[in-house]
Amino acid sequence: MPIFKHRRHIFLERKASSSVRGKISVIFLSVGRFIYRLPRRILIGGIECYRFLLSPDHSFWAKALNKPPYCKHFPSCSSYAVEALDRHGAMRGGFYSIRRILSCNPWSKWGYDPVPTSSNPNSHPHV
Repeated sequence: MPIFKHRRHIFLERKASSSVRGKISVIFLSVGRFIYRLPRRILIGGIECYRFLLSPDHSFWAKALNKPPYCKHFPSCSSYAVEALDRHGAMRGGFYSIRRILSCNPWSKWGYDPVPTSSNPNSHPHV
């Protein structure tokens, strides 16, 4: 039985457990959640392909040549993008990722640059 983080989903799951109509609504919730997560999963998949094939820090050829880390930020831009997409969703996480990539230039500061947390303490991360 899946665990939902939002109170409305818990209520709907409890209500749905007794009837066929309710079970269908749980199926629709699952399909809706899958469709909601799809853009984020596609973007993360593209970033993972980039990391494996082209990235100067994470690719198989960089590891084979035993190259030192190249990125001046920690975490690297691709790791930052995956974490931002996972934490904030496709729209806001994509915005944070593009902002980070554009800040990677010779005049920017270097060092530890974490993904921003939510500004609203009552909000929950996207599931």
